[in-house]
Amino acid sequence: GECPTLTGLIALGFNKGLLGFASESATAPPPVLKVLPVIRHLGAYAGPERIRFRFDALVTEPDLRLTYLPAWKRLVAGRAVAGAMSAISALNGEPGIAHKTLLTDTLKTAWGFDGFVLSDCDTFPALLTTWKWAASAAQGAAAALLSGGDINCGPGYATLANATRLRYVSKAA
Repeated sequence: GECPTLTGLIALGFNKGLLGFASESATAPPPVLKVLPVIRHLGAYAGPERIRFRFDALVTEPDLRLTYLPAWKRLVAGRAVAGAMSAISALNGEPGIAHKTLLTDTLKTAWGFDGFVLSDCDTFPALLTTWKWAASAAQGAAAALLSGGDINCGPGYATLANATRLRYVSKAA
């Protein structure tokens, strides 16, 4: 939507209904959740479908904070989202799957998000080929994990054992 406030309010009510909250104003989640809504694609994801793995959304910091992030922030604050999916594309030159500022610093730390962060499917190869963000699959997996990713849609985290052995990431991460 064009209005981040309205979009956030609509999404909040919709997601709380999906989760099974008694009402939009309810703050405690129900004992049994009906569905686990996931916000996707976190950030300023846009661009033509045919270039989605190489699209770089160039967005100023004020525009990001005022236009792109408010709806997602409202969902997190309202406890109306279980997961967040990183963008397929990049934001200001940083691939969505490895965007620590967005996934960890903003989502998890500043907003207090305690759900899971997952990558979109098939985004790991772009870390190596398109963005040159990592020199190997193990480095790419470590970069995604250390940037705040918890779950990978696809085989990207299959190399985490190798990444640990090579000390790109610790077992504690």
